[in-house]
Amino acid sequence: MNSRKANTMGLMDGFKGEVKQQFIARPDGSKDLVLYKWPETNIRMLSVVTVQPDEWAYFIKQGQVAGYLQGGQHKLDGAQIPFLGGLIDSFTGGNVLMAELYFISSREFANNKFGGSMGEVEDPGTGEVVRCGVYGEFVYKVVDPGKLILNLLGTQTISSNDFIIDAIKDQLTKILRATVNGKMKAEKWSLLDITDGTYTLDFEKAIVATAIEYLEPFGLQITRIEDFLVNMDDADRQRLLDIKDRMAKMRLAGDPRYMAAAQTEAMFGAAEGMKQGGDGVGMAGLFVGAGIGQAVAGGIQSGQVQQQASQAAQAEQAAVAAAAAPVAPAAAATMTCPNCGKTIPADAKFCPECGFGLGAKKCSNCGADVPPGSKFCPECGTKQE
Repeated sequence: MNSRKANTMGLMDGFKGEVKQQFIARPDGSKDLVLYKWPETNIRMLSVVTVQPDEWAYFIKQGQVAGYLQGGQHKLDGAQIPFLGGLIDSFTGGNVLMAELYFISSREFANNKFGGSMGEVEDPGTGEVVRCGVYGEFVYKVVDPGKLILNLLGTQTISSNDFIIDAIKDQLTKILRATVNGKMKAEKWSLLDITDGTYTLDFEKAIVATAIEYLEPFGLQITRIEDFLVNMDDADRQRLLDIKDRMAKMRLAGDPRYMAAAQTEAMFGAAEGMKQGGDGVGMAGLFVGAGIGQAVAGGIQSGQVQQQASQAAQAEQAAVAAAAAPVAPAAAATMTCPNCGKTIPADAKFCPECGFGLGAKKCSNCGADVPPGSKFCPECGTKQE
């Protein structure tokens, strides 16, 4: 018993006699990390902690934030830093602090790609349903290190920023579809305009504003969205253009202003034709074209002009309606599947018989399959040549 007591007293005397200072700082190799955890939980009192101007040093004990230090050099002296009193290990005679120490960067981290499918989206202009994808980059920073450590990191030890970036991407997945669909329906924006980049800035601002609520529990904030893009397949784009063109012609055919112009033009044409039959008839026809022919030419001649004008207008309306009518599709072209030999549609992306991929290429960045005609990789968002 006496021997054990002597050993314990010797250990305590060793801690009490430790007067050398310990210098603590984030290593140079971890400068690009959002968060760096100091490997030791036994920290000597009077150690000097160096905190860079763009970071904080947070002390965590038993799942709670004990306190933090801002940029500068700090000597761990309980008289100067009051919260250290709650970290002192009494077993060592007050010479050691027991805590986890984290260095968290306060600067922005850019060039983080995101992207993926939004699924089927209804175009407000035509009512058509089109599959769309969204891509871009986001810039983020830490605004509350305590929440980041306690609510997101927990007991995990991370050696890169991927864990934090993936957490932000998970939230973006929820934000993007709701934001894009919401803005489209509220503002009646056409998918054609959206995919042309007309409303890019509006979407970027809306996503940043919405992300505040989603990321606040994790102490993170998206500060900017860059190079935002909503895209769709070229075939779907052409389909929407064709439908939009036909709808425009149909609206034009039913526009009373258009019909009035067509009738006036037809009356002038009829009057010009009657002019060739004689001076009296010609003058009457001209007055008919001006809308006062009945008072000059008499009932019979005016009736003839009006009948011809009505027929011309009806013919014009029929021509416009015919142009707006959908064109019957040509017989679908076919091809032979190189894998199973079955006859399949020529524009198929995958064989309906065996599922063999037709025309898919590999992403130059991550190697994932990229559907034909896609401008960006559906996995990593890299632009395809």
